[in-house]
Amino acid sequence: MQPHLINPLQSPVTRIFTALPKSAHPGAKKALAEIWNAEDKDHARAAVRAFDKLYGAKWPKATAKITDDVEELLAFYDYPAEHWIPAHDHPHRVDLRHG
Repeated sequence: MQPHLINPLQSPVTRIFTALPKSAHPGAKKALAEIWNAEDKDHARAAVRAFDKLYGAKWPKATAKITDDVEELLAFYDYPAEHWIPAHDHPHRVDLRHG
């Protein structure tokens, strides 16, 4: 059996959605997609800051799921882009539609 690479935001995404009310899920889904689909690490960091600004005041536990481990979560940006596996192309992608 071959190992599978998975979206590094999978576990935090699940925890984020459990820390947010369902009414906030659609906006959070879009904000998280901005992080995951950023063109480079600097843009991803900016998207993380935007996510924290949007949700941090009301739901700090939700934003901490990203901000506390941001460098680890964005480590894949340290590798050449041709090695990134787009979440929508991967069989073990994160399904953000559950909210």
